[in-house]
Amino acid sequence: MFNKSFRFFKKGNLPDFLIIGTQKSGTSSLFKYLDQFPNLQGSSTKEIHYFDKFIDTGKDINWYKDHFIKNKGKKNPLYFEATPNYIYHKRIPKLLYDLNPELKFIVILREPVSRAYSSWNMYREMFNDNSKWERLKGGQTFKYFFEGRESFPSFKECLDIELDIINNNGTIEPSIIRRGFYSEQLKNWFEFFPKNQFTILDFDEFKIDLVNSMRTVSNFLDVPFNMVELDTSPSNKRNYVTKISSNEKLFLQNLYLKHNLDLEELLDRKFNW
Repeated sequence: MFNKSFRFFKKGNLPDFLIIGTQKSGTSSLFKYLDQFPNLQGSSTKEIHYFDKFIDTGKDINWYKDHFIKNKGKKNPLYFEATPNYIYHKRIPKLLYDLNPELKFIVILREPVSRAYSSWNMYREMFNDNSKWERLKGGQTFKYFFEGRESFPSFKECLDIELDIINNNGTIEPSIIRRGFYSEQLKNWFEFFPKNQFTILDFDEFKIDLVNSMRTVSNFLDVPFNMVELDTSPSNKRNYVTKISSNEKLFLQNLYLKHNLDLEELLDRKFNW
């Protein structure tokens, strides 16, 4: 009886905005910074993965809403979550439009070659700590990069695996390369939501001039800007055991060239990539 009563008073909320991507582009840090704003309330779990995962396992919208419980110290906050997988999956914009066509979205774009190498490095570290395997088991990334291996494949081998999948119209994962095709992903979102409901941050600018980036986000969300007492230490920093080779870097730069030009045309904005 007590549990039912407690659940009744623990009424959840729907988000007002989402950080939808991209993977390996500072979304954990941005979530941490915004959650410290008195007018903003982050979800109890940073990456809920409802619309790309748990919606298919029988979890209903009330389960999702339970991740947005008001903090007693905040008055009428805007609620948000940060699942960088969302930007990559084609069905999600329609699901979110049906939920709330007025939603706002924050995207951080990272130079795609460095993003791809960072993604490979993340999986490499996960491979060396099998306590982190559970979240990948059953998926295509696990099948191609983890399953039955004694050591994690090199960056070049991972690229070759994905290129073969791309050339044969295979699975959407693994996606070390394809998550850097930003224009394709954003076009999918712009079919449902107008561009003025998005703010697009540049990862390099986010690192170099955090204050200006956070001011941009504050203006976009229409909340007071104040960073005086924020803990702005970065989250999820990883070490690299090797640097990307010049051949691999040049190959990817050429591969991404047209995609980057399409992105600049789509957003009417120049990126220093």
